[in-house]
Amino acid sequence: MKSFDIWTGHNYDSLVACTGVVLPFFHYTDSPASNTRWAYFHASFYEYRGAYVIDNVHIALAGSQEVCEFIVSRPEAQKSRTVENWSRMFYSDWFRVRVTRCSEDSQLGNPMVDPF
Repeated sequence: MKSFDIWTGHNYDSLVACTGVVLPFFHYTDSPASNTRWAYFHASFYEYRGAYVIDNVHIALAGSQEVCEFIVSRPEAQKSRTVENWSRMFYSDWFRVRVTRCSEDSQLGNPMVDPF
């Protein structure tokens, strides 16, 4: 199964509580997905990307080498920022969330097509 990391600075307790739980993942897009009935009524559009499970949540401490490498590797690092913005990013704890895609026969289904 395909695994990857998602970095965030928010909702640590919720992420830990959802470890091992199958969750739907969505991707933001500029146009509505053709397989959704209600997306046309919303200003933002999301495409269903499959069911994933959170394997673990790792805390990367503020100012650590791990946080510095993550921030510098992001495309957003090339943008101009104020000192306050840089400080907030480098000197905040970040959470590295490891997720794995579930098999295609996951019983979750596509919630955009098959609502609960």
